[in-house]
Amino acid sequence: ADRTAIEAAMQAYFDCLWTGNADLWRHKAFHPQAHMYGIMDGEAKDWPIGEVCDRIDARPSSKDYGTDRQDHILAIDMTSPTSALVKCEVAVLDKYYRDLLTFLKIDGDWKIISKTFHQIS
Repeated sequence: ADRTAIEAAMQAYFDCLWTGNADLWRHKAFHPQAHMYGIMDGEAKDWPIGEVCDRIDARPSSKDYGTDRQDHILAIDMTSPTSALVKCEVAVLDKYYRDLLTFLKIDGDWKIISKTFHQIS
């Protein structure tokens, strides 16, 4: 049941990046206090997930951009009864990323609490 719930949240995660519907992240994938981390232009970055969702709303979707849909889960590690780590890869616009997503089970729901990304290409 837990793995199935995480996979459902991951489908919403991928669907958002494909369709540009950030409400999928806001309501199905991420906890409202989640943050996204990564290195951009040689600097460590930290964004509240609400800001990231606003940027997704303001840009073209990968689907509209003409990107081939590429998204898949590489691994799900159930680290405890209330936490999990998911490694995935996904195409966004003209770039390809490897993401590490930390999930917490909060009030019975699995939500992403942090995302760390690495741009592969």
